[in-house]
Amino acid sequence: MALQVMGKLAERQVEEAQRRWALLAKECAAARRKLNLLHQYGETYRLQLESGGRQGVAASQAAAVAAFIRRVAEVVAREEVQVRQLEGACEREWADLVAARRNQRMIEILVERQMLREAEETLRRSQIEIDDLISRAGFFRREFRA
Repeated sequence: MALQVMGKLAERQVEEAQRRWALLAKECAAARRKLNLLHQYGETYRLQLESGGRQGVAASQAAAVAAFIRRVAEVVAREEVQVRQLEGACEREWADLVAARRNQRMIEILVERQMLREAEETLRRSQIEIDDLISRAGFFRREFRA
């Protein structure tokens, strides 16, 4: 009975670990998409600055675009740190999920072994009862013939 309770607890732990990992994985994917958009945004403005330089854009405009590109690069650097932190947290949650699943499987195996032992014990008792009935039947047959 205690193993069944432990099994239910392990099942809940797996479900909770699965939920936490899924939420974090979704957050991590969103952060990666945001980072990719920021990279694309910065690249678009860099190309625009290069194109403007070839076409003879005013120095003040070029300086403003270059300053904007630097700010985008700073935001990208901060986002990259955040994405790495989220990825690390996601990896830890995945490891927790794997451990919870391993624990659940171990308990399932113990429950299966316990059920097998109980079935073997029931079978042994049944066999003893059958053997006892057969021996009694043989005894009564000998008594009846005599």
